[in-house]
Amino acid sequence: MVIARGTIHDNKEEMLILGLSHKNIQELLKRNPIVIRRETHGDGVPAGWEIVICAGESEESIAREFQENGIIGPSTKVIRDPKLNDS
Repeated sequence: MVIARGTIHDNKEEMLILGLSHKNIQELLKRNPIVIRRETHGDGVPAGWEIVICAGESEESIAREFQENGIIGPSTKVIRDPKLNDS
């Protein structure tokens, strides 16, 4: 995995870039999430952040699995990418 941080030139907003290797993707397809922390992945990760990358059959199945495992609760707001509304 490659982690990079930068600034978007047009508006000066910060950007976090995550690049996954084929091995990372194979692990995700085996339902092994990737947990990224500064302590394990270095200064590319913003201080105080924990990032979890996972994969699933659909957005709904991922949200359902999160609920079943107590990661999110029934009142957690789950945001679906608006671009997916066209599919």
